[in-house]
Amino acid sequence: DRMLNVKNLGKKVLGIPQGLFYWQHKVLWETFFKELGVRYINSGNTSVNIIAQGVKHAESESCFSYKVLYGHIMDLLTKADVLFLPTYMSMKKGFISCPKFAGISDVIESSDFNKQIFSPIIDLNKETLEKSLYNIGVALGSSKEIVKKAAATSIYELEKKEKQAILIFNSLMSERGKKIIIFAHRYIMEDEFINFRIEVKLRSFGIVPVPIYVVPRIAVN
Repeated sequence: DRMLNVKNLGKKVLGIPQGLFYWQHKVLWETFFKELGVRYINSGNTSVNIIAQGVKHAESESCFSYKVLYGHIMDLLTKADVLFLPTYMSMKKGFISCPKFAGISDVIESSDFNKQIFSPIIDLNKETLEKSLYNIGVALGSSKEIVKKAAATSIYELEKKEKQAILIFNSLMSERGKKIIIFAHRYIMEDEFINFRIEVKLRSFGIVPVPIYVVPRIAVN
């Protein structure tokens, strides 16, 4: 169980790469670790060098976003003591995550980086997110009371951010100009270096960009 590898982190610094899962659950993990008093550091912003490192070290058939994440991991090798690479088996009950979310820790572990990896499993088909966070906090050596509070606070912040999507959508739709929905993952849309500042460029033409992840879902029977 990889959760037991870093019990009582102490003064060790946890490294969080700014790629893939980071953009979806940034507020969740950063709030959680702050509440636990865990020291962490994010990799630098995506750059030419980070992408070059990812392309150089990642397997050639990997998708571009995977290579970007790999570059961020390379950036953390000299900054962090432990790499935080959660294994996302399922982020929504009844569904299975893309293999790139589930396998990144195994890929990095097989590389000769000589770096400790903290890779707790997130599988909402087996247990709630709150339960997963509780197990992670306990494995890190925090008391049950502190972990419960940290889990509740971080989930609250995540849900608050998710609820803000409808407010963002309504605000965008109230703007003047033609609206274009951009079908792209959050880890593309929120990384301006990767998306070439597409939102800024569209607005320069008087177009209102609407990210797909803020569009309300309509239930279909």
